[in-house]
Amino acid sequence: MSDDPAKPAAQKRRKGGRPALPPHLKRTGKISFTPTPDERAAIESRADAAGLSVADFVRLAALGRPLTVHQHRELSPADRYALQRIGVNLNQIAKHMNAGRSPDGQAVAAAVADLLAFIREVGE
Repeated sequence: MSDDPAKPAAQKRRKGGRPALPPHLKRTGKISFTPTPDERAAIESRADAAGLSVADFVRLAALGRPLTVHQHRELSPADRYALQRIGVNLNQIAKHMNAGRSPDGQAVAAAVADLLAFIREVGE
């Protein structure tokens, strides 16, 4: 199994996992603070809204980096139906193209226009 009998098999194995970070990217320091319960709840809520861990949220905020807050809105049944209809049209166009047929330019333009109009309407 081993080409070199002097070396045990365990020494020849490659190490798994992700590659080591360069020294300048390793996080070795630790900063801690003690917020009030209200401050903690507010920080956790904002971190959750941004889709970040509390540590990443605090790090980015402290360094003055931009934070993107993701707001999710539940779609109404009518909006879900409209989005499903647009998706079905796009899927039919993709199926047509995957079968080797050239797409109908008007159908593609109409589906894209419907999708953009839906995004604008829901985004309001």
